[in-house]
Amino acid sequence: MSATLKSILDANPDLRGGGLAPPMPGSAVTRIELLRAQRPGGELLGYVQSQDIVYFEQLYRKLPPSGMYSATPNKPLTFTMGAFQVPKSMVLIIVDYNFDIYRFSGASASDFVPIETNRLSTQVGWDITVDQVRQGQLSYQIIPSVQTQFEQAFPQNNPLAPAQPWQFDLVRASQNQGPAGPALSLMPQRHHRPGNVKVSNNYVARSTSVIKVSCSIINYVPIPLGFFEANIAGVLMPQNVYDAYQKAAAPVGDAMVPPLPGAG
Repeated sequence: MSATLKSILDANPDLRGGGLAPPMPGSAVTRIELLRAQRPGGELLGYVQSQDIVYFEQLYRKLPPSGMYSATPNKPLTFTMGAFQVPKSMVLIIVDYNFDIYRFSGASASDFVPIETNRLSTQVGWDITVDQVRQGQLSYQIIPSVQTQFEQAFPQNNPLAPAQPWQFDLVRASQNQGPAGPALSLMPQRHHRPGNVKVSNNYVARSTSVIKVSCSIINYVPIPLGFFEANIAGVLMPQNVYDAYQKAAAPVGDAMVPPLPGAG
């Protein structure tokens, strides 16, 4: 027996019987083992999706329509950018969208550049509908309105619940946008945040439904334009897969899901 092994056994008497005891405090000999597990394909598995889920994206571009320079809030010019009918037994979920307007760059006849941020914000608005219905609760004041001065102009239907100043602003804004209707729910150009806030199920179109993107010109356009652009992106999946996702996404505390232990 070597001197080194004898010193180890003297410092760890339990090793003489074949047992492996924890090292004593102050021991100079420690056994270390490292086991490393690696996923097949590395990071690739995080990017591979099921073939049942199909990525969806469509880009629509339309030339300026005739009558664009004579549109008014009372007679807006509305045209369809593009539409898509969801295949049977499928569900389309739109998770992002972006609108843009291009002008001539001046370098050549076929060269275009996007207009500056928030240009034509009071002349052009956009809309997304599913089966001619706007999903969500959207309200945008495209054309600035004059602030309301007299609250007495608003009817008092309930004396116990007097009208609030914001109600008068909404009425004045609706009157200012024009009685034609399309301008009341148009979307502005939001280059700083394309699409809605990143929440699930922004727009959902079920089997055979038609999702349509439209553009409305509600005021005189003072500059020559090249074309209008709208981009929508999302995923297509089988209807039963989407329904399964909906059942699995029940909020905690809902009647379908018991509260978390210790949640109070």
